[in-house]
Amino acid sequence: MSLALRDGLREEEAVGSAIEDLTVVMTTYVLVVNDVPHVTGVTTASEIIDFLLARRVWVFPKTAPHVKRLEVGDRLIIYVAGRKAGFFLSEMRVASEPQPVDETLRKQLQRLGLTWFSQSIKVSAVTKFEPPRPVRPLLSKLKFVSDKQNYGLYFRQGVRRLEEADARVIVGK
Repeated sequence: MSLALRDGLREEEAVGSAIEDLTVVMTTYVLVVNDVPHVTGVTTASEIIDFLLARRVWVFPKTAPHVKRLEVGDRLIIYVAGRKAGFFLSEMRVASEPQPVDETLRKQLQRLGLTWFSQSIKVSAVTKFEPPRPVRPLLSKLKFVSDKQNYGLYFRQGVRRLEEADARVIVGK
């Protein structure tokens, strides 16, 4: 007999109660995407994002910061960088541990001119911001951007860890 039944609770009530009592520690990261020039042209940030999200994956170069720290359930926010960009596009969740890019995906990435990505994760719960959220109106509230004039410097890494307060500013919660 389960403890829930012994204590007079239905199994579902006991599970729900246990989940409510858990303190979930989740980390939020910003994934920075930019247009990528290569030998045969340019792969736009939009093309990269569409390609990856259609496959429910995200890829990283071997030297990308924080990749080894990604855990299932972590929140990822996509930031589109560049002169005509500068906006947060969507959020999603990490759905797998980082692993080497498989051969099929590697060949597809090569066709896009993206040859340096060696690690991948599966992603889930992808939600696009409608409309996308421009960074400029949020700058005064983003604590991780201390130099508001040169905010682009804070989006030079492909992966950046965020404090929860900054993540709430971006996602609007």
